Amino acid sequence: MNRSIGKQIIIPLVLIIFIISLPAFSNLEARRSQILNLIQEELTEVRRLNKQNGSRNPRLLLRMAELFLEKARHLKERENIRFLKVPAEQRLRKNKRYFFKTSRKYFILAQKTCRYILKRFRKLSGRGSVYYILAYNSKEFQKHANAEKYFKAAIKYSRKGEEINYKSKLALAEIFYNKKMYKRAIPLYEQSLKRINDQWLTKDTYNLAWCYFRINRHSKAIAKLRKVYSLSKSNKYIDMKIHVERDLAYFYTSAGKTSQAVKFYKKVGADISKNLIKVSKFLITQAKFSAAEKTLQQALRYGKNEAEKISIHIELLSLYEKFGNVKNHLRSTKLLLKYHIDKKLSKDEYDSLKFHTQSKAALLQKQAASKTYSRMKKVRDRKARYAVQYFDILAK
Repeated sequence: MNRSIGKQIIIPLVLIIFIISLPAFSNLEARRSQILNLIQEELTEVRRLNKQNGSRNPRLLLRMAELFLEKARHLKERENIRFLKVPAEQRLRKNKRYFFKTSRKYFILAQKTCRYILKRFRKLSGRGSVYYILAYNSKEFQKHANAEKYFKAAIKYSRKGEEINYKSKLALAEIFYNKKMYKRAIPLYEQSLKRINDQWLTKDTYNLAWCYFRINRHSKAIAKLRKVYSLSKSNKYIDMKIHVERDLAYFYTSAGKTSQAVKFYKKVGADISKNLIKVSKFLITQAKFSAAEKTLQQALRYGKNEAEKISIHIELLSLYEKFGNVKNHLRSTKLLLKYHIDKKLSKDEYDSLKFHTQSKAALLQKQAASKTYSRMKKVRDRKARYAVQYFDILAK
């Protein structure tokens, strides 16, 4: 999800955009080769002029660094495709650098050129672009601390409103997001997304939504997520609808607005039950068992078929086991028994039902016979009655 720096593009690289849009170039590799040829043509000319000039023009050097980076990016895309085609065993036997050595060469050239510019032209007004390239390269080489430092420098040495300034803010926001520093990421996302309108707008707004969610600003988070869903309808942006459908119910549920999630799914024609089941499973991993149980109960209301309802009751068995809610556990067990009698359970579902029934029967029998409840006759008798019902289910 990396972006081109897009700064100071000279005429030959403008042609790249035109080439990419041509329907005649259906072959991705053919387009990439054409782009690389154009980059190389300009790079050859810039290097010639720079040599002729004795490396005294910082603008030429900066353009050279940009071209090195652009070439490295496109080469890496090609190398990555080839890398994935190599059998896994062969990939393991060779160092990964072997597959990406050509692109690495140009990333390093871009890095060296930028360092030379900063060393020789200390008062250069366009240092923001130089630091941006250094930051991009550091990110490429997994040197995250350096990337963060250089993106901050790119912001510092570029003017507000400049492309490099808000692209650096966006990149820095993503670093803070990955470090779970959501409060620091939010203003950077907000500032940069006012200016950026590329294909990644949906992905970045999605991250911003999660930032708001993580600091419990649920209304803002929900609004951003719904915006992502709306933008995803356009082929201009990366389609994030699947992610929104998965996460929006979780956002609403956490905000105590499950009914609003249902309204949203009805409006967009999404599978209400299926999405609520996904949310409940996620809530269980977060140890939010009460919220998960409520979500599954909602899912039951909108289950389209018996298979979905069976799946929900299987999930509920595990939850009621954690709660110690015998009454509801027994109700789901009896319903699943009916599905079993009608031969509608899969083997895994049957095994799960049998396991839960055996466990609950044994536990209740043990409790009814223990000294703990010897003076609590009503409780002991109730547990004994429940145990009998579970053993009766096992017999069937």
